[in-house]
Amino acid sequence: MDEQMIGLAAVLMLFGLMPLTAGIVFLKIKTKKMEALVKLVELGTTLDAEMLRMLSDGASSYRTDYKWALVWLAIGIPVTAGIWAQVGLGEAIWGLIPVFLGIAFGIAGKLRLRESP
Repeated sequence: MDEQMIGLAAVLMLFGLMPLTAGIVFLKIKTKKMEALVKLVELGTTLDAEMLRMLSDGASSYRTDYKWALVWLAIGIPVTAGIWAQVGLGEAIWGLIPVFLGIAFGIAGKLRLRESP
């Protein structure tokens, strides 16, 4: 029973806690950018398109996709390697799910970079 709880805790931390932490960090960055925008508006500064693009870059940027790709790959590769080393190749296929998510985010970032002017 104890071994199952260790496995459950590991899966919850890897697939739940780490991406949640990364999401909270990205959310805080976005919130700080919006607070800066609000302060600029309160001061009466004129906002041109370049400044708005710079401040709102985090939500729709190819860099965000690359960051998420790195997060998922950093989770998936060690998990897959660990499962493969401990149990075998048949069970390591489940560890490839976050790897494929990371690859998908990387491809999405590359396509978004290609679309941007």
